[in-house]
Amino acid sequence: MKLLLRFSSDKLYRQYVRINFLFMFMTVIGLAIFVWGTVIQNFQNVTYSLLGTLIVLPFLYFEWWVNERLKKIDPEHVTNQDIRQYRRMKKAGEQ
Repeated sequence: MKLLLRFSSDKLYRQYVRINFLFMFMTVIGLAIFVWGTVIQNFQNVTYSLLGTLIVLPFLYFEWWVNERLKKIDPEHVTNQDIRQYRRMKKAGEQ
């Protein structure tokens, strides 16, 4: 989040970045609860794959939605995928 906040000082851009981080954090918490529930077998009546999908799919859609809004605000918006790809290329170049 801190890295993305450096790219633009626009107030709406910063709000979307923070909202995306909050939603990502909530998804990680949801997955942690899902894993914890499967370990103690708390979700016996619910299909595990369905529950996992219901946790992950909204995050994927929301991340896409936020990135589209950020690209409208800042055409040079750098996505998390762009950052990961750059780091992979940099790491491959070092080896």
